[in-house]
Amino acid sequence: MQLRNFGLIFFPSLLATLFLGTIFGAGAENAGEKVLSDQQTVQIAQAGAPPLQSRWKLDIAVRDQTGSGSKSNYQIFADFKQTGSDLSGQFVKTNPNACKETSISGTVEGNKVNWTVLYTGWCCRGATMKFEGVLRSPNIVEGKLSPLGSTPRNCTLWWADVVATKDNNLYYRR
Repeated sequence: MQLRNFGLIFFPSLLATLFLGTIFGAGAENAGEKVLSDQQTVQIAQAGAPPLQSRWKLDIAVRDQTGSGSKSNYQIFADFKQTGSDLSGQFVKTNPNACKETSISGTVEGNKVNWTVLYTGWCCRGATMKFEGVLRSPNIVEGKLSPLGSTPRNCTLWWADVVATKDNNLYYRR
């Protein structure tokens, strides 16, 4: 009777040992490498993501403006999409006295970031501004914003210093 109980425990344990031994003997050390390799791929993909692909908070310090009125600073949120060196986007949240309806197009080449804002809504329709800046880190772009061409009546555009900060927490909210 004791021999049978011994067999019930011994043989399944022996089979498990043989099974595990076969796996490790047949190169299962590569299984650990495969898991590590998949993790490395994810990290490489995240590290290789376009630098401006996200939502950014633009802190705009106005130096001068085209229209009359009080100079104030602005905080604008913009969504950017980047394909290679091409950049596109739009403003998604602005101060109440800043135009939101925009189309943004530009380029990212190395650490240089340039874009043009075209106002498309009732507010400042057809007005354009250009931004020229530098990517200081993966999360900060600094540069200058200035009007391009003529400014429509009842529209105020700015010459401003801009610090843009990546804001991933707000990327999916509208």
